[in-house]
Amino acid sequence: MSPAAQAAAVGVTVALAGSALCALLSRWARRAGNTQRLLGALVAGMLARLMLYGAALVYVALRTALRPATVAVWLLGSYVVLQIIEVRAAMRGARRGGA
Repeated sequence: MSPAAQAAAVGVTVALAGSALCALLSRWARRAGNTQRLLGALVAGMLARLMLYGAALVYVALRTALRPATVAVWLLGSYVVLQIIEVRAAMRGARRGGA
């Protein structure tokens, strides 16, 4: 596998892991039916993603031969696509009365 493909795989995988973590937090908070818990879960999810992404980029920079900038571009691109999907799903749930 080429270094560019490896960088893409790392970026997409880390973005997917962050989205999965946030989806689990949001699901847990919604079940409680508490607005404060939902907002807390959203903030915790943002902070968790920030730490996950930062740790991944530091690891790539210090421990691999991959170019951190390439990984960061793939990570950011994946993050944007996943955010669009998450927001659309949340809006669909809100219209159904699930939020």
